[in-house]
Amino acid sequence: MSDLRRQQRLVLASIAGAVLIWGGIHALGAYRFNHHVWRPVIVMACVGVFLGGWLWLMSRRAARQSQRHHDEEMPGGGHPDNRPG
Repeated sequence: MSDLRRQQRLVLASIAGAVLIWGGIHALGAYRFNHHVWRPVIVMACVGVFLGGWLWLMSRRAARQSQRHHDEEMPGGGHPDNRPG
């Protein structure tokens, strides 16, 4: 793995961790409001859905970029109909 990719993953992991901490602080505040257990559960579920969707989209983007890079290396653009022969 290149240093650039390692740095990018570190930045993304840091942002995801910060969002998780931010959600935890809000969940704690929601619980302290009236000690109702479902409030922090809902807050953390929303944070989890957001982070899960964001990470899923990032993984799809990485797969698409990897496929594009792979296609550029193959003769004929990588599509089976475009291969020489």
